[in-house]
Amino acid sequence: QLLVMTALYISIKINERVIIGIKDLSAAVGGIYSPDQIEKMELKILHGLKWRLHCPTALQVGCHILRLLSAQLHRMNVEIKSATWYFLHEELTYQAENA
Repeated sequence: QLLVMTALYISIKINERVIIGIKDLSAAVGGIYSPDQIEKMELKILHGLKWRLHCPTALQVGCHILRLLSAQLHRMNVEIKSATWYFLHEELTYQAENA
């Protein structure tokens, strides 16, 4: 139960606009687990995940690839019109959102 409750707490901290306090979480489960126990479990989870909580989105990966492509083309003295880059970014955004 402590593991599940702490995972939920981490998820809330990452994804929600309003964060509940660790004392409130402890109170919500009737004080079965102390804030200290929850905090220690949180650190165990974070260390177990090596602090990797967010994977990159398709759009982030695509934008990174476009930046790499742009840098490579620049080194090769190849210029691409800004309208083309705009189109590529818009198409990438569209495809990522509809994937």
